[in-house]
Amino acid sequence: MSWVTVNRFYRTENTEQDAKEAVDRVFKHWENVALDLGFDPKQNVNVKEGEKMYAIAISEELDATMREEPGSWW
Repeated sequence: MSWVTVNRFYRTENTEQDAKEAVDRVFKHWENVALDLGFDPKQNVNVKEGEKMYAIAISEELDATMREEPGSWW
């Protein structure tokens, strides 16, 4: 499965806790988006932990659906 990175959170010794809290909040948001669009969050939302950052990614299928869905952004 291919992934599209939607958020990145850089981490240092001083910002580790803040980064983890932000990742938790944003990951939960993307889980809810996936559910709202009828996708399984466990298969369509991913967090990768690197040495210097966390990256939240969504599946290409979820990304394509979001880009093609009608609706307003206001």
